[in-house]
Amino acid sequence: MSPRNILFLCSYNAGRAMVAKGILNAFASPDYRAFAAGDEPEPTPCPEALSVLARHLETVQGVRVKHWSVFTRLGAPKIDVVISLCNNAMGEICPVTLPGRPLTAHWNITDPSMATDAAARRAAFEQVYQELYARITDLIEIPLTKQGKKLEKTINAIGWLNARAA
Repeated sequence: MSPRNILFLCSYNAGRAMVAKGILNAFASPDYRAFAAGDEPEPTPCPEALSVLARHLETVQGVRVKHWSVFTRLGAPKIDVVISLCNNAMGEICPVTLPGRPLTAHWNITDPSMATDAAARRAAFEQVYQELYARITDLIEIPLTKQGKKLEKTINAIGWLNARAA
């Protein structure tokens, strides 16, 4: 069986999606592979995202920002599930159209880069790491035999079950 390829999306692909990709690739079995992309990617990863990844995962090698369209190119890995992380995308249909019509899910993760000062940004990125870690831990517990709409529903539910109380 080939790995289940998960694409994490956030608008700028500089923070949340990078953190999610790092967590999944660090803690999941070879049955999963994570990718990150955005629809308006920044030129470079957010320094706070790199910092939180380095603190928890000890490596940030190869972290780079990319546009989701790289997954439409010939030779790109087939994406099985797209998980959008932008809190402003709630209830919207994911604008990404990828080959193979992957399943889509949404996890409402507040943009940590909106924090107003350096200390608040560091704390916000740490909170995002913890939220994503909890959700991804549940994600990798889903049996690989679960497919289709049942899988999509389960992945969406993970976003709600582990949502931070407002």
